[in-house]
Amino acid sequence: MEKRERASQRDRKRNANVYLRGYMDAQTEVRGRDPSYSLDWMAYPYNQEVAQAPDSPGSADSPDSSEGMILSLRDFSSNNVESLGKALEDEKIVSELALAEKDALSAKLRKEKQTRIAAEVERDALRSIRVATNAEKDAALSNLSREKELRVSAEIERDALRAMRATSENEKVVFLGMKAIAEAERDALRGRLPLEWIDGYRQAMIDMGVPPPDWDSFSY
Repeated sequence: MEKRERASQRDRKRNANVYLRGYMDAQTEVRGRDPSYSLDWMAYPYNQEVAQAPDSPGSADSPDSSEGMILSLRDFSSNNVESLGKALEDEKIVSELALAEKDALSAKLRKEKQTRIAAEVERDALRSIRVATNAEKDAALSNLSREKELRVSAEIERDALRAMRATSENEKVVFLGMKAIAEAERDALRGRLPLEWIDGYRQAMIDMGVPPPDWDSFSY
C-alpha cells in the first residue's frame, strides 16, 4: 500500500514538473515575442506569492515545489471537473426534458390514434345501425304490402261470399216461388183455386227467368 502511495506521489510530481516546464517554455516564447504579454492564467489557481517565497512548499527553491504545483493542478482540475459535471448535469436535464417531451408527443399521438380508431368504430356502428334501420324499414314495407294484399284478398272473399249469399237468397226465393206455383197448380187442379191464379204464378216465374213447369207431364 505504501509503495503504491509513493508511486502515485512520484507520478504526480512528474506530471507537475512536465506541466511546469511546458508553462515556463511557453511563457519564455511568448515574452520573447511580446514582453507585455503574460501566461500567468495557465498557472491558475497557482499561488504566485507562495511560489516566490524561498522556503515555501510551492516555491521553485523548495524541494516540495512540484507538490505545490500538483495542488494547483488539482485545484485547476477540480474546477474543470466541477464545470464539466455541471455541464453534464445540464445536458442530462436537457436530455431528460427531450425524452419527456418525446414521451408526451408519443402519448399525444397514441391518444389521437385511439380517438381516431374510436371515431371509426363509432362510424362503422352508425353505418351498421343505418343499414339495419333500412332493412327494418324494407321489412316493414314488405309486411304492409303483404297485409294490404291480405286485406284486399279478404275483401274480395267477403264480396264473393256476399254474392254467393245473395245468389243463395235469390235461388231460395226462386225455389219458394216455384214451390208456391207448384202448390197453387196442384190446388187448382184439385179445384181449390181458380185458374187465373195459376196463370199469374206462371207469368211471375217467366218474369223471374224461371221456365214454367211442363203442365202436361205434371202429375200427382
